[in-house]
Amino acid sequence: MAPSIAHYFNSLLHNSDLDLSQSLVLNDNESRFIVRSRITPVRIAFSLLFAVPCLYMLFFSLRQQGFFLILPVIFCPPLAILSVLFGMVIQEKALTSSGQGFKSWQVLNIRKEIAVALEKEGVIVTYKKWSQGEGGGCYFYHAEIKDLEGFGFCIARDEKMRDAFVEDLAAFLNYKMHDLGETYEK
Repeated sequence: MAPSIAHYFNSLLHNSDLDLSQSLVLNDNESRFIVRSRITPVRIAFSLLFAVPCLYMLFFSLRQQGFFLILPVIFCPPLAILSVLFGMVIQEKALTSSGQGFKSWQVLNIRKEIAVALEKEGVIVTYKKWSQGEGGGCYFYHAEIKDLEGFGFCIARDEKMRDAFVEDLAAFLNYKMHDLGETYEK
């Protein structure tokens, strides 16, 4: 049986890297280390990029007939889904001192969480990738817990912030750090 679109989005939200510049790191408690995405003005702007055409199409179709009544039925559900994903989804990666990891996401009152076991002696791998854009390019600095899917973190242009985060995470988990340097393909 082919995986459903809900399964695809669930997997995507659980296993995607969190952007450290758009996340809140909570390490106040000695028993939990939490990284949670924030809803920022940039995310709201991306959300509106999809919501405004969706709403415009809905209201436009109310005054039209024929073919224009079909357009919102086809295009509004994907636009609404993308708007909600960009604007309202909060992802969280939580690690406990007892050796448990939790990957979760939340939209409004819907929350999905997966628990995974952490290795007692693990490694946090760091590397950087060059990303070329129209106005130039920059390095993206990545960190992930080796052999544990869905516990990856990245940040653009700020290697010091990534390194400080990795040092805190490694100290919390008692893990070693390993730098791969620059990678081209993962």
